[in-house]
Amino acid sequence: HSCHVRKLNKASIKAHVQILKQVPDSVLLRKGRGTNESIKHTYEQECQLHGVDVDRIKFLPMTKSEEDHRMVYPIADVLLDSYPYNGGSQNLEALWFDLPVVTLVGEQSFARMGYSFLQTLGIDAGIARNWVEYVEWGAKLGLDRELRNSLREQLIRSKQPETLSPLWNP
Repeated sequence: HSCHVRKLNKASIKAHVQILKQVPDSVLLRKGRGTNESIKHTYEQECQLHGVDVDRIKFLPMTKSEEDHRMVYPIADVLLDSYPYNGGSQNLEALWFDLPVVTLVGEQSFARMGYSFLQTLGIDAGIARNWVEYVEWGAKLGLDRELRNSLREQLIRSKQPETLSPLWNP
């Protein structure tokens, strides 16, 4: 129980709903152990406050296999990183599947993983220093297909032998 609670908080939920409000027709796929009733209720309250249809948030069940777990990446447009505990493996997986990431930079090492990964890839887009910037990046990446495609191309290049990023170099 305590593990997932550290990765989701009221500020994150508020930011997610504000992004949904700014990106019409978008859907938030909420994945993780923290899909209990209190979290759903907090999302519902925040949606009501901002006039966002709560049905635009889909709570995905835990998957039975790694393959099932990774099937969400090809259908997503953007990964919204958790805070204050950034997603280590999930950020790497998303970036490996050429998915842009929005991350909020904190002071502690566990709140700087997303930032470190993006910096190692030479990507500044998606790096936020505060919640306002996090929402701005989430909305911008949600709305700007050309920017998303440009970042995807950069992520594809980062895995090519001649342009291999240190992030992918074992």
